[in-house]
Parts: sequence; structure tokens; C-alpha cells
Amino acid sequence: MVKVSIITPTFNREQALLRAIRSVQKQTITDYEHIIVDDGSTDNTAEEIRALNDDRIRYVKLEANSGANLARNKGVELARSQIVTYLDSDDVFTENRLQNVLAAFEQHPKLNVFISSFYSIKHGEHRDSINPDAHLKSEDFERALMAHAVCIAGSAISVRLDTIKSVGGFTPHLTRLQDRDFLLKLSRNQDVYMSSQVDWEKNESDDSISKPSIGYVDAFGFLAREHSELIKRYPSLTIYHVARNIIRAILRNNWSVARSEYQSNLQFDEFGFSKLDLVIGYFKGKKLRKEIVREISSKG
Repeated sequence: MVKVSIITPTFNREQALLRAIRSVQKQTITDYEHIIVDDGSTDNTAEEIRALNDDRIRYVKLEANSGANLARNKGVELARSQIVTYLDSDDVFTENRLQNVLAAFEQHPKLNVFISSFYSIKHGEHRDSINPDAHLKSEDFERALMAHAVCIAGSAISVRLDTIKSVGGFTPHLTRLQDRDFLLKLSRNQDVYMSSQVDWEKNESDDSISKPSIGYVDAFGFLAREHSELIKRYPSLTIYHVARNIIRAILRNNWSVARSEYQSNLQFDEFGFSKLDLVIGYFKGKKLRKEIVREISSKG
């Protein structure tokens, strides 16, 4: 049995995908399987992968484009290792990624969820996303996720196979904030270990679903419907995230985005915040978020 399974969903990203694959092939750990789930690509993805002639790559092509979450879940079905880590097709691992992941699970035998740190390349600028070295109990993990106090993205996540299956994997119908949704499901009964060690690089593609600022409140609303109990448990943080997105648009003088996001807020039963609610909630939520960030930093 291989030591670790890497799952990469892809759709019409042959050149970016090849870069991701090469980063895996450069790993200090070579006993892995790289499961690439092609979500119905119409480019030369299949031919490019065949040309690599690497028997550690397991390539499967879905009949129709059904979304990255379904592709990720298909990868879980195929995984042969108890340790699963993710790599989006436009991201790359540093050469110590797999070594870092396996060391964490070996050091902590009861560990089921591991989140690493990374840096992002956006508009040619380098930005660090560093988590503290910390062990968070389930309830602290949940609070940190609700406060957006943890640096997360799909390629930061490593989980035991049985644990992924226990929460049903990624929610297929969510097209944004799916990583946060997945981790929130895990946080219901799982602790997490976080590492400050950077072991991957996030690259923002032109077709990245998280790139547009408009549509965030819609995405957050659909997430709220999946976790309505958390919205009730963390009202200040909920208002803060909605308000922050609208305020950011206003500060950028993007009034059309601000109006659109405010209207989206009114359309969700979970939200429906007035302008006064948003102003008051923003400052309350911001204060609470800072407190949670300090708490998380002290867990190291």
C-alpha cells in the first residue's frame, strides 16, 4: 500500500496541471499515488498525462463536467492510502510537502486532520499565509474556522481516508467556500493540528472561483444554509463577514459590487441584515475575531 494518496481535480488546465504534477514528482517521498480526476476536459489533458509515463499517476476522466467537489470525492473513492492530501491543479507542492504531512501523522497517531501553511502568488505579488504551530480541540477548530482565523485552501488540507468518508467528503453543490464547508463538517468531532511550515504555493488562475469579489455574500449564504446551527451560534462573526465584504467594496469605490452584495444579504433568511446591523455587527465581530486569533496563537 502506498504511503499517501494525492487527489487533484482538473478541468481544461493542461499546462497548469503539468506544473502541479512535476511538483509532486520532485517530492522527497516517492511512495505515493497521484489521483488525477479529469472533470470532463476538452483540451489535451489525457494525452499530456499519458506522455509522462509515470505509473504513480492514476488518471480517471469523468463523462461530464460536474464540478471540482464531485471530482474530489471520486478521488477519495479510488484512494488506496489511509492518508489523503489534496493538490488543486493550479497549485504546486514544495519538495518537502509529503514528508511534512507523513511526519505529522506519524508524530500524532490520533491525528485525523492536518492543515499546513502556504504562500500565494497574486498579481505577481507574494503573500504569506502562515498558521501557528498548534493543536486545536474540536470546539476551538470550529471557532477558528467561523472567525476565518485559520489560513485555509484546498491544497492545505490532509485527512485520514476514513475521516473524509465519515463526513461525506466535499459537498457537491457548493461552488465556492467548499474548503471551509469541508473543514466545518470535520470540526464537529475532530481536532486539528496546524503547521507553520510552508509546503505549497497557491497560484490564482484567471478562472479561479474564489477570484471575483462579487458573489461572496451569495457563497457565504449557501454555506450558512449548510451550517445553520453555526450561524445561530456565532451571530457576530456572521454579520462581520457579510459587512466586511460590503465595506471592502465601498473602500475600493466599487459601489456596484457593494450594492449587489448588500442585496444578496437581504435575500437570505439566514442574513437579512439592515445597514445599521452591518455597521454595529462589523465592529463587534471584528473585536471577537481578534480575540479568537489571539487564542489560536496561544495554543502552540
